[in-house]
Amino acid sequence: EQKISEKLRSLVTNSDQDYFVRSMPNQAFEWIVNQSSTFVLDEKSFTHQYCLSVLYFNSNGKYWTNQTDWLQSRDECDWFGVQCTNDDVVELKLANNNVSGTVALSGDCLGKLNIFDLSQNS
Repeated sequence: EQKISEKLRSLVTNSDQDYFVRSMPNQAFEWIVNQSSTFVLDEKSFTHQYCLSVLYFNSNGKYWTNQTDWLQSRDECDWFGVQCTNDDVVELKLANNNVSGTVALSGDCLGKLNIFDLSQNS
């Protein structure tokens, strides 16, 4: 868990680290710890999956209309609404999907993200 916590801290800029680590949902931390014992993820997938899991837990993902493969598939590019190019998350389209709560992506979690569509949600 210590190695994972250190890795998570490295995902955000120094000025955001303390806030990000203190405010990250405990559920996302627990999920990524369990995920890392189930699958061997490369650094890019680890970063993407952690950032997307924070989004999922913060925005009431279990109540989304469509949550196909979220937190289930080894490859985040298979998750509903996630589009990838060369294993980079470039689009996140969750329009009209009952997304609610706090939706924020901190630091450079998804640095190649070009489209982030949350239209028609609460």
